[in-house]
Amino acid sequence: MTEVTFTNPSSVAPLYLRRHVLDLLSPLWWSIVMLVPLVILLVALQTLGLADEPAVETGMWLFGGLYLVFVVNFFMMQWIFWYMDVWVLLPERLIDIQLISLFNRRVSQMNLNQVQDVRVSMQGVLASLIRFGNITVQSAGKEGFFELRSIPNARDVADLITSYSERSRSEGVNEIAARVTRPIHRLGEILISRQMVSPSDLTMALQEQQGTGKRLGRILLDKKIISRDDLVQALGSQYHIPSLDLSRYEIDPAVVRVMPYDLATKYSAIPIARSPEAITVAIADPSPEATGELSAQFDTPLAFTVADEDYIREAITGFYLAGRDEEPGGDDASGGSSLEDLGIE
Repeated sequence: MTEVTFTNPSSVAPLYLRRHVLDLLSPLWWSIVMLVPLVILLVALQTLGLADEPAVETGMWLFGGLYLVFVVNFFMMQWIFWYMDVWVLLPERLIDIQLISLFNRRVSQMNLNQVQDVRVSMQGVLASLIRFGNITVQSAGKEGFFELRSIPNARDVADLITSYSERSRSEGVNEIAARVTRPIHRLGEILISRQMVSPSDLTMALQEQQGTGKRLGRILLDKKIISRDDLVQALGSQYHIPSLDLSRYEIDPAVVRVMPYDLATKYSAIPIARSPEAITVAIADPSPEATGELSAQFDTPLAFTVADEDYIREAITGFYLAGRDEEPGGDDASGGSSLEDLGIE
C-alpha cells in the first residue's frame, strides 16, 4: 500500500503525491478479462483435437504471442500514466503534473494563498478503510480548481494543504501592505515588457493622455488595445499585489458590511475576506492615494488585491443593493466612480 510521509508545515521539502496503488486494480482486472478469450480459444482447439496440427500450432503461437503483447502493453500504459501523474505540494504552491499522452505532459500550478476551499471525497467501503480519496482544491485564481484523485491519506493531505494555505495568506498580508505604496515600474513599461502593447500604441496613448488628462489605462481600454484582464494583471504587477478573478471567488457576506456603501462605490472596492491579521479588499485601482485613503477609514489593517471593476460593481450591487427598490444616495450613488475617476497610471 502506498504511504505518504508528511513534512512539517515549516519545512520547504516538497511532498510528492500519486494515486493510490489500488487505483491499478481496474486496469489489472481488464487485462485479466482480455486474456479470457485467448484461454477459451486454446481450450476449444485442444478439445477439438486441432492443437497438434502444425499449422494450427504455429498460428496459436503467433496469434497468442501478439495478443499477449497487446494485453501487457495495455497494462503497462496504464501503469505509466499512474506513475507519471504527480502532484507536488510545496508550502507556497501546488503543482499538478499530468501525462496527457505518451510524449505530452501538462504542468499547472496553483498559489496556495489563493486557495478558497479544500474538499475530500471518499467513496466506497474500501476507500474509507484504506483512507484514500479524491481532493478538490478550489482557487480564486485563473486555475479554477485542481482535482487530486485517489490520494492516500486524503484527509491528512487536505489538512496539510489547508495549513499551508492559511500560513501563506498570513505571511503575505504584511508584505502586501508594505509594498502596495511603492510601485517600481510604470504601467506602460509593464505592458510593453509583457508584449501587451506596442511601443507605437503606448506613444500614441501617452500623447492623448497629455492632451486629455485621461489616465493611461482608461485610454488603452477605450481603444481596445488591452483587455481588462491585461490591465488587472499589469496593475497587480505594478503595485506588487495579487490579481484576482472575482467571478470565481466566494465573497464572505459578513465581511462586506464593514465598508460603507459610499466608500465601496467611490473607490470601486469591496471587502471579500477577513483573517486575524487583516481584511482583504478587492479594488479596481490600487494606487497609493486610493489604498491610503481607504486604509485610513479602518482600524483593522487592509490587504489589497486587484480585481476587474465590472466584477466589483456587480458584487457591490449584489451585496449592498439586493432587495432595494432604488440605490441609496440618489443619482450620485448610482453613478459611482469609474477607472477614469480613480485614475490608472
